[in-house]
Amino acid sequence: MLPVARTAFGGRHFRLHGFTLVELLVVIAIIGTLVGLLLPAVQAAREASRQSTCSNNIKQQSIAIHNYMDAKKGIPPMVWDNLPEGVAWTSSSTALADNIPGLPWSCLILPFCENDAVYNQVGNATGNFTKHWSDGQTTVDTLAKAPNLLFECPSNSTYGRKRSSDSYGRSNYGINAGTRDPGGNRFTYWGAVGTAVGNSGDVVTGSEKAPSGITYKLYNGDGISFPHWNVAALNPSKVSDGLSKTILLTEKSSTDVAGKRCYSTLQKCEFNDGGIWLISKLLGNCCGHTGCKTTDSCSYGNADNNLINYGSTHYDASFLASSNHVGGAFFSFADGSVRWLNDTTSGTVYNNLRRRADGNSVQDY
Repeated sequence: MLPVARTAFGGRHFRLHGFTLVELLVVIAIIGTLVGLLLPAVQAAREASRQSTCSNNIKQQSIAIHNYMDAKKGIPPMVWDNLPEGVAWTSSSTALADNIPGLPWSCLILPFCENDAVYNQVGNATGNFTKHWSDGQTTVDTLAKAPNLLFECPSNSTYGRKRSSDSYGRSNYGINAGTRDPGGNRFTYWGAVGTAVGNSGDVVTGSEKAPSGITYKLYNGDGISFPHWNVAALNPSKVSDGLSKTILLTEKSSTDVAGKRCYSTLQKCEFNDGGIWLISKLLGNCCGHTGCKTTDSCSYGNADNNLINYGSTHYDASFLASSNHVGGAFFSFADGSVRWLNDTTSGTVYNNLRRRADGNSVQDY
């Protein structure tokens, strides 16, 4: 029974118990503490979910590449640069006619990852891939400006948003173009048969005849993909180190997270807000190759001094394997497996994993 008190007029009034100010503040403090304890767990769960999506993205792309390999009998080129008869690969022309159709690996695998409709639209717009994607039409350009979340990592704050520089849909994944750095071209280059090229001292080991009968010079890089006139650029048998020991795809951050890890705080890193998932941009005077620009093509190769999430020179952020996950990034290997590589991975191990045929054994990592 509630306690009562009599008023001066003989009436009764009931005393109601409630929280005092001190009690209320204590309750608020307890709730705040519980929220503080729960938030990290919630954030960790969200990041785990984002990492799962990212890992699944790179896995699905790798499966699509394997299906592509089965159909085309080769690994897709970094960029399909189908030069017409009579045009040598040493040309530095940026004419559209010299760069047909100028589409990256990520476009070529679309029929093998449930994106047939987009691929067919690209084919129709380019005359069945007989002209450059931007030659006199806007269909492909419009398609490229629609984001495709299969090619984006949700851990990036830019997830689902267009590139700020040109409004194209982003890509956060790149194909392994190796470690060569001949100066001026960070991802690949061409050279004359048997002749040293660039400053690396490597030599081209052979040549190849195109359907027109013209002998083209072979790529002398060491990765798993490179610009090529043929949609089946590299036979898997050429990966002599083993498919399970050669990187196929890597993550590429579309925020400045990688740029903050450059070697010098005195030099600003050149931030790159992601590749483009459907197209490649033209770039002339690039060690003789015209097909793509590294900041746009979604195809990343870099020198030995560029490691995971870290560049040793101020401009290397554009060419790094990098992610917004803490401590490393997801990679897929040429056998289709997906693995996590810490950003503390030995440079020797990491570079051996990027080279398809260096003959070096890779220890545990």
